[in-house]
Amino acid sequence: MCAGGPQDVSCVGCEPIPIHNKFKRVKALDGQVGKPGASITDLLSAGWSGQAGTTSIIVRSRDGGQQKYLSKYNVELVDFDVEDGNGDGIFEPGEHAFVRRIRVHNSGQYHFFSLSQIRACDNPSCVC
Repeated sequence: MCAGGPQDVSCVGCEPIPIHNKFKRVKALDGQVGKPGASITDLLSAGWSGQAGTTSIIVRSRDGGQQKYLSKYNVELVDFDVEDGNGDGIFEPGEHAFVRRIRVHNSGQYHFFSLSQIRACDNPSCVC
């Protein structure tokens, strides 16, 4: 209603003015501590086995080719010789022992790296 006019008459230029108020609640105190949980009463058992799965190894080369393997390598030691350092057949204290003529077999499908790349000792000065 406009000032100066009758109560039920609206004037030009008199529009409702919205009133905005922001209310904020004050933080309340924490509640009481709850009761501790009950011990388990149900018997637990193993679940059912899932379906058998498969895995594969795909090796991609730089030229875009790829090779798929259904199993990893499985290297088995077949044979080896151990020789003493001075060749007299006696392994004396402090003498070097050499493992030579190592034979392995890969019964897996994935290729295994060259044995020339394997170092069989921790000391970097050893001769492999």
